[in-house]
Amino acid sequence: MLELNEPITFGSTGSVRELDPEGLDVTEAPNTSWTVRSFVTLTFQVQVPRQDLSLELLAAPFEGAPGSWDGQRLHLYINGLFQAFHNFRVEERIKVPLLRATLAARANKLQLVLPDAASPKTLGVGEDMRELGLNLSEIVFVAGA
Repeated sequence: MLELNEPITFGSTGSVRELDPEGLDVTEAPNTSWTVRSFVTLTFQVQVPRQDLSLELLAAPFEGAPGSWDGQRLHLYINGLFQAFHNFRVEERIKVPLLRATLAARANKLQLVLPDAASPKTLGVGEDMRELGLNLSEIVFVAGA
């Protein structure tokens, strides 16, 4: 069970490994993880707070082909309900207000949809064939909106 205000960490030593990550490379670096598909799913349980809360996400975008790149778009869903849209152009921390009713007392699904994820090989900027979108460093569910 996740604790409010306690970060989900990424990479080969991160706590994200306990959240059944799908679409995420957790083997490459010790403190960050690349998204490797156009979507990421994490399954988690958190004690539903008495008040609304927020989700904070720290990430850096994969910069696509030079000259045509306009950021990495993120659509964030919890339990299938749209929560936020953001276009990452630089590494930044975003804060997404959440209604407490969004979370279930049992298992929840956090989905990150990344329509601009692309393979460096396909773009001609490297040999990596994974569909890179964001390099994730931290996610925190914060008490209070």
